Amino acid sequence: MFANSSDADNSNIILTVRERAETIRIVALAEVDDSIDILELSGATHVLPLKRQLGEHLANRVSSGLTRANVIGRFHGLLLAEFPVHDTPLQRKTLEEIDLQELVGVSVVGVWDHGVLHRADPTLRLTTTCVPVVIGTPEQIDALNELLVIYNVNPHPVIPLPSPSATVPSSKRDSSAQRTPRDRGSARRRRTVAPRPRLSAAGRLVYHCPRHPCGA
Repeated sequence: MFANSSDADNSNIILTVRERAETIRIVALAEVDDSIDILELSGATHVLPLKRQLGEHLANRVSSGLTRANVIGRFHGLLLAEFPVHDTPLQRKTLEEIDLQELVGVSVVGVWDHGVLHRADPTLRLTTTCVPVVIGTPEQIDALNELLVIYNVNPHPVIPLPSPSATVPSSKRDSSAQRTPRDRGSARRRRTVAPRPRLSAAGRLVYHCPRHPCGA
């Protein structure tokens, strides 16, 4: 059975099904990671956090400026990786022409193109949208990266920015930058100036404050 609703509804569905069929396999989707344990305790056989997995997959596809092989799996000491061919000498060539197994030792097991995984046909010609999937040892993947890293595939790389709370407002930053040490010293003196006593015309002692608008 496949539970594809909200986390709360999925939990109720699983509990209801488990009361009537203890051995049936139940696959449930989890919207948030905190619901994974709850759905498993409710009786789900498998819980799939598709939103998180989709986010991780999209993050792997975002270029940071230089093309590299993104490792997407491991199997008995071998790495499964994928990489874009956009703006590299590999585009517009067939798998037989680039011969990555002879060049760096990796084997092409498939090619993604517009969301469709094609088999690794030697006559398949790589377009700018193709993402080959390769398998090899860590050393062979490193050799592939050395081949690819020199090509800049994204002239506008994604750059992480600091949190807005960690930045200083431009108005405050500009005003503090424009003030000279003399200005800051004068401001301190203005803040610490004390009223000066003087005698009034009637002979009484009064205090004169230079900062007061009327001078009294």
